[in-house]
Amino acid sequence: MISNSGETKRLYLRSSVNVEGGREDSMFQQGGQIYIAFANVSRIPTVQALNNCKMGSSPKDSPGIVAYPVTSITGAKGRYIRGGKYEMDINKGITYIDVNIGSNVLKTSFAANDRRGCYQAILSLTESDI
Repeated sequence: MISNSGETKRLYLRSSVNVEGGREDSMFQQGGQIYIAFANVSRIPTVQALNNCKMGSSPKDSPGIVAYPVTSITGAKGRYIRGGKYEMDINKGITYIDVNIGSNVLKTSFAANDRRGCYQAILSLTESDI
């Protein structure tokens, strides 16, 4: 991120996945831990499967969704806020933002009957709080 503004800019880091009917936010907090849900790209899951994962339902209730913990977000002062986003303050100059994801899957998000394959989440950094 490069900013030439003399003012601190507030940006919003968001995560989303493709589900039946469109794209939905996939960053959420559960038990004080921030997670990012990933969706199967070859067999698009339902929005209900994503919502079940966010609520902590059993893995059988969230087919096609797998979630991993965010272990750190570095490079800018920030904090998770309601609505599935991470608010970040960017200063003038160059800012490198790293999002680190843990390797331990959220136990309530992936079942043995889920399909193997590619799972994806889309991260975006926007100026507007959309």
